[in-house]
Amino acid sequence: MLLQASSHSSYISAFSLQFTSCPAVHGFVSINFDVSSGSGSGCFPVARNPYCILGPVSLRKRWLMKTQKTTEEFMDKSSENSFRRFIPLLASKHRAWTLQKKNPERVSPFIDEFNKGEEALWSVIIPTYNRLPILTKCLKALEEQKDYQVSGIRNYEIIVIDDGSTDGTVQFLLDSEGGPDENCTYQWNSAGHPHGPGILSSKRFPHVKVLQQEHGGAARARNMGFSYSRGSVIVFIDSDLVVVNEFLKEHGRILYNCFQRRGDERTFTYGRVINTNNFDNPQSEPFKFTDNSAAFFATGNVAISRRYLIEAANLLGELSEGPFDSNFSEYGWEDLELGVRLRQVGARIKHVPSAVGYHWHPSFNYDQLPMRIEQEKQRGRNGVYFHRKHPYLNVRLMIQMTPIHQILWFLLTLGGLLNEKTLAPFIRALVSWGQPQLAEALISPILNWYTVQAMNEEIRELR
Repeated sequence: MLLQASSHSSYISAFSLQFTSCPAVHGFVSINFDVSSGSGSGCFPVARNPYCILGPVSLRKRWLMKTQKTTEEFMDKSSENSFRRFIPLLASKHRAWTLQKKNPERVSPFIDEFNKGEEALWSVIIPTYNRLPILTKCLKALEEQKDYQVSGIRNYEIIVIDDGSTDGTVQFLLDSEGGPDENCTYQWNSAGHPHGPGILSSKRFPHVKVLQQEHGGAARARNMGFSYSRGSVIVFIDSDLVVVNEFLKEHGRILYNCFQRRGDERTFTYGRVINTNNFDNPQSEPFKFTDNSAAFFATGNVAISRRYLIEAANLLGELSEGPFDSNFSEYGWEDLELGVRLRQVGARIKHVPSAVGYHWHPSFNYDQLPMRIEQEKQRGRNGVYFHRKHPYLNVRLMIQMTPIHQILWFLLTLGGLLNEKTLAPFIRALVSWGQPQLAEALISPILNWYTVQAMNEEIRELR
């Protein structure tokens, strides 16, 4: 691809973009800017990526002026690297704009007065399924939040969505005696959204409200929680995450600072997640290199403006149930798929290492393998759906849909000869010797092999 451009930092008066295919290469892009005064030009290759626009496109001045701040930020530097960053962002913004401009019938009638949310109220959304012991720790930590008001948060609500649990989660949350709240009446919140009889207040935890659905997956549960939430900022965490007592304060401090500095609400904050097996004192776990995440958006620990979740939801079309695609009914990828759409509407990420959450999961043992294998199969099937929606290289790399991954896991498992049955004596021995992490590492290639095998089977069935 080739790019030609002239730029000026004050404003843009005209812009044109064309894509031309070529049998010898993927194609090339030529971009021309006409400016009022001053100009600079450059010619350099642009790598093909998921944000490239395929087909001839003409962007209007009116739309470009709306992105003036973003444009100026990149054009001021007038360097090759600045153009490399600018073009993917511009293309992704144009994709979202084109959908709503040219296909209004596909846009969900999702934005109304309710969806503005209550100013300075934050909603923490937590789906859960048979995790009552660690959920209790999760909610206690959220109830113990300190000094969040100094960051601009007036109050917060915690919405727990029970995804068909069978361990008594709902009964435990609603009443200390184990019974339902019989005094709940049908109410409307200040934004005109119905609350109740489906949503009930917990008697154990003052900030907690409880919803319940039949077992339908995390995506559907989070959508339900979002529809009943009232906050202008939404926090997503998992039910096995135990946060520090300044969790909301740190998210709020950084998020509102970004809103003010940038002049918009495109930024979302991504807190630190530390994995631990320590149930009694999860917050004692130190940060490890393996706790780093390269994900753009994941629901383990994020705070985001309600408005941009709605914009991402509108890209799903008029049948949207919320920001998450409810077709991800099995395990895996629903949050990363939302991340792809958030990129398309121009969302920005800001890491907040001080907003720490400790992600608890039990120490590995052999009895977990059937459940872990089933999760990997579901992840493989969901991965195929993810790629069908977004057929980009970065998605293929995420879901391991590449020849490299196929060959790698084939070699490491000897084509499936090394599996949970043939390695069972070694796995059990390592666990008995107090080395569950080593046993988990040994089984990891096998789990990945199940993922790619389920993916291949799903692809064959769809052909």
